[in-house]
Amino acid sequence: MEKTPKIRLEGISPGTGRIIKVCCPLCHWSHQLFKSGRAAIERGKSVLEPKGFFRFDTVDLDTAPFIDVRDATGGRGGSFKRIKEQCLTLKQALGKEEYQGLIISLKNQIKNIQKILENVDNS
Repeated sequence: MEKTPKIRLEGISPGTGRIIKVCCPLCHWSHQLFKSGRAAIERGKSVLEPKGFFRFDTVDLDTAPFIDVRDATGGRGGSFKRIKEQCLTLKQALGKEEYQGLIISLKNQIKNIQKILENVDNS
């Protein structure tokens, strides 16, 4: 597997008052590209280096839920606690008929992403 290089953003530095997000090509949820130290900025401290970077390759696909079942009876202000015994990994969901539409759409989008990435020069 290819090693993930550090992200370099030309002309963008932490502490500029801008938030840069990456949108997932699968679900289009956006994630902050790097943690900028917003709390430090609000306190007037200088932030010269980002605190951390978002990456797509940090999820353990053998253990992470693909189907995430939560208890929604916690009431107002309560958290939705995960019901671990009912969650399914991607491999577990493959054998379930009710999730085939999701899996097919995931496969199709991955193929579309792969077509785009195949045209990128990795040298």
